[in-house]
Amino acid sequence: MVSFEQALELIRTHVSPLPPTGVPTLQALRLPLAEPIRAPVGWPRFDNSAVDGYAVRASDCPGSLRVVRESKAGPSDNARSLGPGEASRIFTGAEVPPGADAVVMQEDVARSGDSIEVGDAPPVGANIRKASEEFRQGDLLLESGTLISPATIGLLASLGFESVPVRPWPRVAIVTTGDEVRPLGETLLPGEIYESNSAMLAAALHLLGVPVTLQRAVIDQPDLTRSALAEALANADLVLSTGGVSVGDHDVVRAAFASLGFGEVFWRVAIKPGKPVYFGRSQSAEGPKYALGLPGNPVSAAVGFLLFGKAILRRLLNRPCERITLRASWREPTRPSDRTEFVRVQCTETERGWQAVPLKGQGSHMLLGLAQAGGLARIDPNSQPDEVEVIALDWGTL
Repeated sequence: MVSFEQALELIRTHVSPLPPTGVPTLQALRLPLAEPIRAPVGWPRFDNSAVDGYAVRASDCPGSLRVVRESKAGPSDNARSLGPGEASRIFTGAEVPPGADAVVMQEDVARSGDSIEVGDAPPVGANIRKASEEFRQGDLLLESGTLISPATIGLLASLGFESVPVRPWPRVAIVTTGDEVRPLGETLLPGEIYESNSAMLAAALHLLGVPVTLQRAVIDQPDLTRSALAEALANADLVLSTGGVSVGDHDVVRAAFASLGFGEVFWRVAIKPGKPVYFGRSQSAEGPKYALGLPGNPVSAAVGFLLFGKAILRRLLNRPCERITLRASWREPTRPSDRTEFVRVQCTETERGWQAVPLKGQGSHMLLGLAQAGGLARIDPNSQPDEVEVIALDWGTL
């Protein structure tokens, strides 16, 4: 058995990031860049107007100027420069014509026919967005590892990037096991329950944006379990299984993974809930494949995914293994334990800071408390803390 921190370190050392690939820019949302991005051009690409108004030569102002042309956003014909005493009607985003060195807002001029009267002389450069003022060609814009956001996509699209180099989404397959579980919609017989783990895990993966394949639950029979896992592995980088990883006579998942060439990285972690969690790795022609065997109890499966499943996904995406946490006061007595406990809590803000309040029903089969919880309070082994770290239950963030 390994400690919680040892399990995370084993994930960091045994999981290799997926190879980079190019994807269309519009499909890269939330993926990390695999290479740095440098500016192919300076930005703005050309001097352009920040306002609607008139492009002028500042030295001609104040005074009366003749409007000789119009400049609007889009393709422009700037072969002819503005001469002395001339102005160009110009609109926001339009290229500033040669010879002009300022733009006067339309509210600050009086126009009569083809003439305008400019009162105060504008300073040189007034209302002009200068070429390359934001960044120059070759400047580093985005570091490798940057998570692509909507704003990042906007930046890349504005610079003409049709595709970008990223770490691709890991392909995940879910296999649930158990003689007692049945799909939704079926009539339950005595001793049976509805299968909920795959629904919960698939929902979490969909929320993260990770492509997922679901397989029908398989009974606790070695050959059937092995066949289901082999089928899942055919098109997955990571297989999540639930159930069958403890020490009972019908817990056959570990042996099935071993028969498929998986080496066991760890089995059993000193945490509560979720102790009998399994992590293994195999090597295929496509590259490494990974298996995370989660307990069948739904809260144990959820906690195992949040703590270890997300860590594996982050590593595959070459992202740091970080968690969103806060410190909160703790007023509950704790029993001596040699395991790190993760208690379902709600956090309330008081005048003295955050306070973590445990929810009723902390059993590993009790999903209501998990559904109501805002975080998991970490209680270290054999401790009586007055302050705890609370891991936010942020299902939608890696």
